[in-house]
Amino acid sequence: METDGVVISNDKYEDLLYEQENKYTDIIRTKVIMYMFVGDTFMISHDPNGRTGPTLDQLLNPNAK
Repeated sequence: METDGVVISNDKYEDLLYEQENKYTDIIRTKVIMYMFVGDTFMISHDPNGRTGPTLDQLLNPNAK
């Protein structure tokens, strides 16, 4: 939250997402980037939040145009 960073994790944080008055809800829904390994290659989707969400480039460079 302090640095406007992203979270690289395959955890869906459902235990935190549904807590009452959760200050992390927006971060969990928009800043968590899931990953996978294909063989020895670490891979992240170009559109980690789907077609309507920000692209990977927008998430990693929020000030870029």
